[in-house]
Amino acid sequence: MKKLVLGLLLSSFCISVSFGQNGSDSSNTSSVSNSAIVEDIEIPSEVKKPINVTYVSKTAVLEKFHNEVELEKLGKLELTQLYIDRVTILTEIMPYIALSTHAAGENLKNLGVPETKANVSDLQKEVKSKEAYIENIHVTLNDVIPYSDTDKIIWSILFMEDIIHRVEAQKKTY
Repeated sequence: MKKLVLGLLLSSFCISVSFGQNGSDSSNTSSVSNSAIVEDIEIPSEVKKPINVTYVSKTAVLEKFHNEVELEKLGKLELTQLYIDRVTILTEIMPYIALSTHAAGENLKNLGVPETKANVSDLQKEVKSKEAYIENIHVTLNDVIPYSDTDKIIWSILFMEDIIHRVEAQKKTY
């Protein structure tokens, strides 16, 4: 059962991020921060200087893991925020764990991806769609997660933290 749920969760994140990338239009990106996006720059076939944009933002790191006792002391709004934070981290890291188990904040070169015009263009599109998706999912989850049973929210947080912990542990073996 746990493997099935994990598979569904992983598929959901990958499909959501992919859907946002392929189905995005200019109306979806109007609220995306331009500070993290490099647009309309003529890039030679091989970029000479690393760009500041990355597939996985520097904030996609879990600072604290919780246990069930700690979570049971929190209210639904606090639990909802923890839940959303973990969804955001998983949305960021899951599609790129094959490149690096610690991709947070890494540029293309550090991930082993050539900084070609095509790769930089793909990266820019992915960043736009991911930011729009994350922004929209935050709104939705803030509205609906508080209606879940507290026990289910706690289980979900622990489950997502377990996945994040496994990714973090894996990077130590490579």
